[in-house]
Amino acid sequence: MNGEELPPDELEFSPKEMKDFVYQSMKWGWLFQLQNLCERYGYDVSASIDRIGSRYVHSKTVRPDVQLSGRGEDPETGEVDPAVEAKVESLVNQLEDELKEFVESFSNTIYKILESEYDGLIEAGEDTSDSYWSEYILEEGKKGLERIGFSDPEISFSGFGSQGDGASFTSKYLDLSEFTQAAQNGQVDSLAQQGYLD
Repeated sequence: MNGEELPPDELEFSPKEMKDFVYQSMKWGWLFQLQNLCERYGYDVSASIDRIGSRYVHSKTVRPDVQLSGRGEDPETGEVDPAVEAKVESLVNQLEDELKEFVESFSNTIYKILESEYDGLIEAGEDTSDSYWSEYILEEGKKGLERIGFSDPEISFSGFGSQGDGASFTSKYLDLSEFTQAAQNGQVDSLAQQGYLD
């Protein structure tokens, strides 16, 4: 087309979609790098979200457990490259930090949604002794977690108004490939901010 611009109706992305795509690529590009290095050098990354406290259920009572296994051998030479090994370990640490941030944000969002629903029921004079009112919120949150790669997520909460109240979730396994794709598509950030996915 000799430098001519395509008419807007022939663009695959709207300007906003392109901006969002670039933002997500910049924010989560390191995750693609981790996945590619793992595939090339035979590393395996596994992650779960585990409860570390039994008295409370707020977000500080869970933590990501990220494990790195494999030898990291170059497929062409069969040797381990210390620079690649260091890079992968650094990216795994970054994954653990990002998962901590996600868990905190998602848990706080879910708690705020639950608290708002609870307050609305109290104001309306509805019975809140049974937790039936929370089931839809928890189910939507669970579906969202599954869509971004968490297997068997369980969301717990306690509330409202006491120290130690809050929400959190556990998951037995995180599919890194699904999580990477969801991060690129903006679903990870969306779920953390909304507590559900459209």
